[in-house]
Amino acid sequence: MFIHPRHDKEMRPHQIEVFKFLCNNLAADEPCGCILAHAPGSGKPFLLISFMQSFMAIDPQDKPLIILPKRS
Repeated sequence: MFIHPRHDKEMRPHQIEVFKFLCNNLAADEPCGCILAHAPGSGKPFLLISFMQSFMAIDPQDKPLIILPKRS
């Protein structure tokens, strides 16, 4: 899977590593899921949006599901 060109130049090295992790766990032939818990300020929303946009560019018919904890 590729990083969408819109986000490619904006990603930091640690985000590229997490993007690869997401690809290996969510976009593999046999996806197993994953939990993304990273340091505050690491750009998780940007990373998830980048992953979703890249994923949807490959197969726009897929319907990804993101589950987030309720804010306390």
